[in-house]
Amino acid sequence: MCGTGNDFLVVNHLQTPAEPLPSGEEISRLCHRHQGFGADGLVVLKPHSQYAFEWVFFNSDGSPAEMCGNAARAVSRYYAALTKKAQFDFLTHKGAVHASVENPGDLSGDVLVKLPLWSKYESGKSFPGGNFDFVNSGVPHAVLSVERLTDLEALKKTALQIKALPEFAKSGVNVTFKAPSLEAGKIHSVTFERGVENFTLACGTGAIAAAVAESKAVTPFELIVQVPGGVLWVSSHGKDVLLKGEGRIIGECRPGVFHEP
Repeated sequence: MCGTGNDFLVVNHLQTPAEPLPSGEEISRLCHRHQGFGADGLVVLKPHSQYAFEWVFFNSDGSPAEMCGNAARAVSRYYAALTKKAQFDFLTHKGAVHASVENPGDLSGDVLVKLPLWSKYESGKSFPGGNFDFVNSGVPHAVLSVERLTDLEALKKTALQIKALPEFAKSGVNVTFKAPSLEAGKIHSVTFERGVENFTLACGTGAIAAAVAESKAVTPFELIVQVPGGVLWVSSHGKDVLLKGEGRIIGECRPGVFHEP
């Protein structure tokens, strides 16, 4: 599955709830870009009595994560293609997510997800290289404002410097950089994601964190966020955040077709 360039492996346990979860080692191997299928994360779908399904989300290194906005849209596209349902709710470790899928039978198209509201915003936090804002948009993000996003090597050095701060030593942090756009109501962002340990083509919670920092946590706000993999629409009107963007099915792997010698 792909959500604006952020790609994921989806494991369907909806009919086999007793199937064990893959180990961290298995997930890391499957998500490896050269020795596996390659992905930014892996999602296991499990049945739930009150929701369309429940998910368990893992980063590409096998570590668990609480939330991923792009995965929420990608998985919603997958479930809609299976069931032809356009509206449904599913459960994550951060609470329920409502999905609205355009043309649910299609393999690609826009998906709107309503996510639990960001829970924390702190502005003007300092580190040896300058200042950043802290936003928890389902997962923690340090958000830095820069003039442009062209020199990723320089930004990576800054991201690693922030990740090394004592306050993030235990649980880690995503580092999101935002830059202005010539278009009104639009910003650019890119995220160095924990568990991937690199920049990704898109980060949904990063786009939300960038929008929250850009608006200084004042709602309502509506922003277009340009990420390397495409465009995301972020808005907040009250208690929820709406995230809209692409969800696309890349392909399907069926077990038992090939066997090791």
